Amino acid sequence: MSESQTQESVVWTLDNLIPKDYNKHTIPVINGSQMTISIGIEVFDLVSVVESGQYFIMDFNFQQKWKDHRLVLPINMQRDSNIILDSSWASKLWTPDTYFSNALETKILMTRNNKSVSLEWNYFKSPPLDDNPKFRLRDTDIGLCERQTHLGYFGCLTAKIKLVRRVSYYVIRVYGPTFLTTISSFVGFWIPVLAWPARVALLVTPLLTLVTQNINVNSEINVSYVVALHWWMSVCIFFVFMSLIEFAVAISWAWMASDRKALRATQGFTEVPKTDNYTNKRAFCHCGRLVGNILYYVFGNIDFTKEPLNRNKVDYASRIIFPK
Repeated sequence: MSESQTQESVVWTLDNLIPKDYNKHTIPVINGSQMTISIGIEVFDLVSVVESGQYFIMDFNFQQKWKDHRLVLPINMQRDSNIILDSSWASKLWTPDTYFSNALETKILMTRNNKSVSLEWNYFKSPPLDDNPKFRLRDTDIGLCERQTHLGYFGCLTAKIKLVRRVSYYVIRVYGPTFLTTISSFVGFWIPVLAWPARVALLVTPLLTLVTQNINVNSEINVSYVVALHWWMSVCIFFVFMSLIEFAVAISWAWMASDRKALRATQGFTEVPKTDNYTNKRAFCHCGRLVGNILYYVFGNIDFTKEPLNRNKVDYASRIIFPK
C-alpha cells in the first residue's frame, strides 16, 4: 500500500464510512435481490486425522468478500485503493453469519495489515498437506447447495476433500511382513509329516504373529467400518489356519495309507494299486484320479503309496493349491 493510501486509512475511520441510518442487522440488498458472497479457502496444513472419531484437524485461510452499497466511501478515493479498518469493524457492520455445519470446533485467528509479526524459531517444521505420513490428498470438490430451515432457504457451499492412505507406509509396516509370514507357513508342505515339530513351529508361530499384528492394525486403524487392510489380515490368517488344517489332513492321510498298505500286505497283496483312493464312493474315486493326474503332470511319475509318510499326496497337492 502506498503512503497516500495509508494516510487515507488513518483519516477515514469507520464512523465516517457508516451513515446514520445504517442497520447492521439488515442484509445489504437492493429491491430484494440475492446477496452474493464470495468465499475463498486456502488450506495450509492437515494437522492430524483422527480415524476413530472420523474427523480431521486442518489449518486454512478463510476469506469472505461481499458488497455493501450503504457505506459512504471517500470522494477522492481511487478505484484500486483500500481502507484499512480496525478490529472493531465486525461489531458495527453487517457481516455474513457463515458457519461450518459439521465442524466440531473452530478457532479463528485474525491478522491485520501493516503489522509486524515475530516468530520464535524452534527448528520445527509443520508438514504441508501433501507430506502427511499416512494420507495423501487425492481430489477436492466444491459445489453449491441450498438448505431449508424454519426461517427460509439459505445458500450453502460444499467442500469435499478425499484422502487416501499412502500405500508405501503400510507396505513396509503391514503388507510386507504379513505376506512373508503367511508364505513361511507354506514351507511346511515341503517337510515330511514325520518332522512334526518343525511343521508345528512353522504353523503356530505365523498364526500367533498374524493375530498380534491384527490387534496392532485394529488399534492403529480404529474405525467402525471395514477397510482393505482388515480384509488383507483376515485373508492371511485364513491361509495360515488352512495350512494348519492341511497338516492334520496330511497326517491322517499318511497313517491311513500306511495302515491300508499294511493291511493289504497281511492279506497277501504284494503292492497297492495306484488307483486305490480308499473309498468305494464314485465321486471320491473320480476326484482322487483327477488329483493324481494333476500331480503326475506337475511332479512326474511318483508312487505315493510306496512311502506315504515321506511322499504325502496331500502335501504335494497343497504345494500347487496354496501358492496359487
